[in-house]
Amino acid sequence: MDKAIVSPIELYAGVTLANGDGAWIDAKTARPSSWAAFYASSANPLAYREPLEVNNVRCWDGGIGIKWPIWDICQNARPRPTDLLVLPNVPSVPR
Repeated sequence: MDKAIVSPIELYAGVTLANGDGAWIDAKTARPSSWAAFYASSANPLAYREPLEVNNVRCWDGGIGIKWPIWDICQNARPRPTDLLVLPNVPSVPR
Protein backbone atom coordinates (compact mmCIF):
# COMPACT_ATOMS: atom_id res chain seq x y z
CA MET A 1 0.00 0.00 0.00
CA ASP A 2 2.90 2.37 0.71
CA LYS A 3 3.95 2.39 -2.94
CA ALA A 4 0.39 3.07 -4.08
CA ILE A 5 0.13 6.03 -1.69
CA VAL A 6 3.24 7.74 -3.06
CA SER A 7 2.55 6.91 -6.71
CA PRO A 8 1.02 9.48 -9.09
CA ILE A 9 -2.11 7.35 -9.65
CA GLU A 10 -5.47 8.30 -8.18
CA LEU A 11 -6.86 5.69 -5.81
CA TYR A 12 -10.53 5.69 -4.74
CA ALA A 13 -12.85 3.38 -2.84
CA GLY A 14 -16.59 3.36 -3.50
CA VAL A 15 -18.74 3.37 -0.36
CA THR A 16 -22.36 3.80 0.65
CA LEU A 17 -23.04 6.50 3.23
CA ALA A 18 -25.48 6.06 6.12
CA ASN A 19 -28.19 7.94 4.15
CA GLY A 20 -27.90 5.43 1.28
CA ASP A 21 -26.02 7.69 -1.13
CA GLY A 22 -22.95 6.39 -2.90
CA ALA A 23 -19.66 8.25 -2.55
CA TRP A 24 -16.04 7.95 -3.63
CA ILE A 25 -13.34 8.20 -0.96
CA ASP A 26 -9.82 9.21 -1.89
CA ALA A 27 -7.98 6.22 -0.47
CA LYS A 28 -4.68 8.08 -0.39
CA THR A 29 -5.96 10.60 2.16
CA ALA A 30 -8.52 8.38 3.95
CA ARG A 31 -8.47 8.37 7.73
CA PRO A 32 -7.75 6.37 9.81
CA SER A 33 -6.04 4.61 6.88
CA SER A 34 -6.23 3.66 3.22
CA TRP A 35 -7.06 0.14 4.31
CA ALA A 36 -10.08 1.45 6.23
CA ALA A 37 -11.46 2.89 2.98
CA PHE A 38 -11.07 -0.44 1.20
CA TYR A 39 -12.53 -2.42 4.10
CA ALA A 40 -15.52 -0.08 4.19
CA SER A 41 -15.99 -0.40 0.43
CA SER A 42 -16.64 -4.12 0.88
CA ALA A 43 -18.44 -4.05 4.25
CA ASN A 44 -21.63 -5.85 3.29
CA PRO A 45 -24.39 -5.12 5.85
CA LEU A 46 -25.21 -8.82 6.03
CA ALA A 47 -21.72 -9.56 7.32
CA TYR A 48 -21.00 -6.40 9.33
CA ARG A 49 -23.20 -5.46 12.27
CA GLU A 50 -22.17 -1.79 12.09
CA PRO A 51 -20.88 0.36 9.23
CA LEU A 52 -17.17 1.15 9.23
CA GLU A 53 -15.93 4.68 9.87
CA VAL A 54 -13.76 6.44 7.32
CA ASN A 55 -13.00 10.18 7.45
CA ASN A 56 -15.39 10.43 10.43
CA VAL A 57 -18.27 9.13 8.26
CA ARG A 58 -19.97 5.76 8.67
CA CYS A 59 -19.79 3.69 5.45
CA TRP A 60 -21.03 0.38 4.04
CA ASP A 61 -20.26 -1.59 0.89
CA GLY A 62 -20.14 0.74 -2.14
CA GLY A 63 -22.16 -1.70 -4.25
CA ILE A 64 -25.30 -0.66 -2.38
CA GLY A 65 -25.25 3.07 -3.15
CA ILE A 66 -23.28 2.88 -6.41
CA LYS A 67 -25.04 0.28 -8.54
CA TRP A 68 -22.65 0.21 -11.50
CA PRO A 69 -19.45 1.82 -10.21
CA ILE A 70 -17.33 0.96 -13.24
CA TRP A 71 -19.83 2.67 -15.56
CA ASP A 72 -19.83 5.74 -13.31
CA ILE A 73 -16.03 5.89 -13.27
CA CYS A 74 -15.67 5.47 -17.03
CA GLN A 75 -18.35 8.03 -17.87
CA ASN A 76 -17.84 10.72 -15.22
CA ALA A 77 -14.24 10.67 -14.02
CA ARG A 78 -12.09 13.56 -15.18
CA PRO A 79 -9.59 12.84 -16.47
CA ARG A 80 -10.94 9.54 -17.74
CA PRO A 81 -9.05 6.54 -16.39
CA THR A 82 -6.63 4.63 -18.56
CA ASP A 83 -6.83 1.52 -16.35
CA LEU A 84 -9.18 0.04 -13.76
CA LEU A 85 -8.24 -2.53 -11.15
CA VAL A 86 -11.24 -4.56 -10.02
CA LEU A 87 -10.82 -6.82 -7.02
CA PRO A 88 -13.37 -9.47 -6.07
CA ASN A 89 -14.65 -9.27 -2.52
CA VAL A 90 -15.36 -13.02 -2.51
CA PRO A 91 -12.41 -15.40 -2.44
CA SER A 92 -12.11 -17.69 -5.40
CA VAL A 93 -13.14 -21.29 -4.86
CA PRO A 94 -11.29 -24.06 -6.67
CA ARG A 95 -13.55 -26.19 -8.83
